[in-house]
Amino acid sequence: MNKVIFLPGRKRSLHDGLSHRGFSLVEVVLALGIAMIGVLAIIGLLPVGLKIASDSLEETRAINILSEMIADRRATPSTLNSTLYSIPALNNLLADPACGTFGITDGNQILPDLGQARYRVDYQLTPPAQDRLDPYHLRLKVSWPAPAAIPSGCVEVVATFPHP
Repeated sequence: MNKVIFLPGRKRSLHDGLSHRGFSLVEVVLALGIAMIGVLAIIGLLPVGLKIASDSLEETRAINILSEMIADRRATPSTLNSTLYSIPALNNLLADPACGTFGITDGNQILPDLGQARYRVDYQLTPPAQDRLDPYHLRLKVSWPAPAAIPSGCVEVVATFPHP
């Protein structure tokens, strides 16, 4: 049979015999410090992530412009300048490379002035050597922002077109 012994000067508690211990102030401060380091790291990486996302959108738009330009040149008869972007005709009269620069706005509007454009397009159409059936080479470069002396990004491609 169990006997309960009451000691003088000690109060009885419901938790007598159980050992419960809470978190100390030091443990709470350490946990908060570790959590704050994690939150600050995430906040510090946020601008980098936003910059990468913005650059990716610009590059995707530039690649779409390049694709449209190549499709425009392919869809136009070789004896005519391209319909949308006025890339020179593919003909034997070209002796030197044909070069050009123009700007494109967000609304896909072509501008001769780069001041109002978002993207700068540089092209160079190189004909094959005389009396050869080599293809024409079209070098296209899209850079942004258009008016900048040093662009923040660019995409470049070379496309070939068969001799007409």
